[in-house]
Amino acid sequence: MDKYLAGWQPDNKEWLKARKEDWKNVKTVVERYGPRDREAFNKLKTFFLTGDLDFTNSRGYSADSLKENSEKIRDDFDCALNGFHARVFLLLLFSPVQTDEMYQYVIDTFKARDKQWPQKMADARKRYLSCAELYHGTAIARELNFKDRYPLAGREALLYKYLHGNSLSQDYQFAISKTQVAYVNGVFYQLTNIYRFCCRPYVDNNDYYQWYPKYIESCLDFAKDHRDVTVSISEMAIKAMVYSVLEIVENETAFVPIKYQFAKEIHRLLISRADDFPENLVSCIKDALSAWNNGEGVNEWRVLKPKAWNSWKKNDWLDETLFDECGKPLNGDLQ
Repeated sequence: MDKYLAGWQPDNKEWLKARKEDWKNVKTVVERYGPRDREAFNKLKTFFLTGDLDFTNSRGYSADSLKENSEKIRDDFDCALNGFHARVFLLLLFSPVQTDEMYQYVIDTFKARDKQWPQKMADARKRYLSCAELYHGTAIARELNFKDRYPLAGREALLYKYLHGNSLSQDYQFAISKTQVAYVNGVFYQLTNIYRFCCRPYVDNNDYYQWYPKYIESCLDFAKDHRDVTVSISEMAIKAMVYSVLEIVENETAFVPIKYQFAKEIHRLLISRADDFPENLVSCIKDALSAWNNGEGVNEWRVLKPKAWNSWKKNDWLDETLFDECGKPLNGDLQ
């Protein structure tokens, strides 16, 4: 049997009991981003619980008939690929074996069997970001209690790594040209949005499109060769940006994986590419990094962080009594 499909153990009562409990969290993702009709939804639920391929194909064909009548479908894994909408995202989400090795196997196998895999991988990444917004979007009312639940059924760290992390560089990397000095100036002018993002009580998926580190890094590549890229930002704002990133990097378990990974990548750029930022920002960034290391910056951030949070209290959807003075959820949610 295929390596992926071998993970199901429906005849094991304890395994099936745990799988049914797991479905309670997974189904909220499927309900929002999977097929809309009940029949298709139930087929996905059946596959999640049993690994039965005859229920994965929306056209109603059995796995055996698919293999008999299609040149593209050669084995059981092909049947799973053929049957799913948003196939890569759901195959990863549904996998009973949640490991790096299994995720890499699914993606590598998919790429080897589908000529249109770049577009379909991009679709899977968009599905992931939409699902992340379901749990952390700033536009969603916070009346639900998420204290005892994990983003994306506890699969967020792996999904981030394989559907967002390193992959978006090939999809969204900034296209370099000599005519884009003004545009890159504008990107660096808005670097302070990073600290606003880091201080938000919950994550907004739009930030990952606009401020993903690979996008910024490509602008650094441009600025390195075009020293006429300049930007006017207050020293305090740059310090707040650097400090907000450092706080998250040093307190990984206090933040959701998607925010920690974002901060970790920005931190990498601040350390390894500081000299490639516009010249008037370089000394400020280095001074902030140095101040944090000697303790001065930590104290300064204690003063600056509540000011960043104050701007968030103005949002109509936000009940400020549910957060401390710096925006941390009082109910125990990770930021």
